[in-house]
Amino acid sequence: MQDDSTTRKPFDGLNMSYHPQTAWIHEQEAKMLAMTARDKLLLAGHHEHSLRPENLQDTAQLLAEDTDAYTKTKYGPRSDGFRIIYPNSHTAIYGAPGSGKTLLASWIAASIIREGGTILHIDADDNHAAVLAQNVLAFSGIDADQVAKQLQIVQPTNKTDMDKIIPWAIVKEFTLIIVDSIASLEAFTGSEENSATDYVARVYMGVIKPLKASGATVISIDHTTKAGATRGPSGSIQKQAKADVALHLDPGENHFGRARAGNATVYVDKDRPGSLY
Repeated sequence: MQDDSTTRKPFDGLNMSYHPQTAWIHEQEAKMLAMTARDKLLLAGHHEHSLRPENLQDTAQLLAEDTDAYTKTKYGPRSDGFRIIYPNSHTAIYGAPGSGKTLLASWIAASIIREGGTILHIDADDNHAAVLAQNVLAFSGIDADQVAKQLQIVQPTNKTDMDKIIPWAIVKEFTLIIVDSIASLEAFTGSEENSATDYVARVYMGVIKPLKASGATVISIDHTTKAGATRGPSGSIQKQAKADVALHLDPGENHFGRARAGNATVYVDKDRPGSLY
């Protein structure tokens, strides 16, 4: 037998350079590095069906859908008959303190009640509930007993209250849900006003989106700076980005109030469906 000890170094148990499996391992590593991401997934036993994401839309069904159901305004008729609120949408109404945001929401609620819809006003700002109810009654122009059947007002004081309200509201299937206000929800959930992550995760995903998913139209009320210097809501830009419609209420100099005539301008800062523009 030929002695090849002069050309091959012995395996000492520590140095793997000359182990018989080393060349094979390097070969397999090279193959893995050359594989595409698709090949690696298939090698791991995955396939198209097992990797299918949740909520993947059926394109054929989307193309056949009647989009007028949510791209045409339905609630809140003006004096000329044009309506300013889309069904099953999230409309953010904001303005300086005392600009009439809650009053505008109450007027919209009254118009929906006249047409047979139901309203939930989540009053986290601790307004006078009797005033809220009577404003809706005055705007509606219908019998108080009927308004009482179609309007619900709830005043949460903490996150535990909100956690109970949300599933109840979803089951009730309200036509309109007013969230008054975003600032109070941020306080309840421990959200930092300027944090986009906090707003999206705790306020939008935790409250607004589930309510909207129930089929309700959602109106959220928020504030700008007291001076009204900015058009958008104070805090995170996600407050406007996550809304379907953003309305900025400017009372001007001749602002209205309880038992006092006046006027205000509503600016459309955002209109995702496009009918308001």
